[in-house]
Amino acid sequence: MEALNPKTVVPIHTFYPEQYGELFPNVQVHGDGEWWAVGLSEGRALSKEFMKDLLQPERTLTPLLERVKKDHTLMLAIRDGYVNIYYRGGNILRVTEHHEGYLAFFDDNFNESDRKIPSSPVSIISQEDTQNWVESFAERKNIMDEYFSAHGKAEREFQQLVARENNCHLYQVKPNTS
Repeated sequence: MEALNPKTVVPIHTFYPEQYGELFPNVQVHGDGEWWAVGLSEGRALSKEFMKDLLQPERTLTPLLERVKKDHTLMLAIRDGYVNIYYRGGNILRVTEHHEGYLAFFDDNFNESDRKIPSSPVSIISQEDTQNWVESFAERKNIMDEYFSAHGKAEREFQQLVARENNCHLYQVKPNTS
């Protein structure tokens, strides 16, 4: 642990998280299914307003987070002032905070077969705009599937699977069977 020198240690996948504080400095213990702010250190931060728009019902980005929670092929990653939604290790959507709302981006380079890319708003200012993006995911996944069949990078997909499995407890509260 000393070699990594983490700013914070959050014990997961353990029956005795409270004991980590006896072994390491800067330990934060959180309960199963508990949400807490992540990424408030340099390089991995979202504003408080961005977090509210993701987490609180009836806010602008709520449909996006709800879709990620229900779709195990998607993973949300917090970056510096934006989030990436990954599918099979590729970025299906980047949402960046911008003035009165958010900017949305899909990399058209995934579309080598010239399929019709769903029309979605570049600017997200309402739940309807977010829902439009969520509804476009099926076709965007098809576009990305064709791309990955020609340009497969199994390592990226595997990295997403590992990260999703490590974080799946955030999306589902499972009964404690111990």
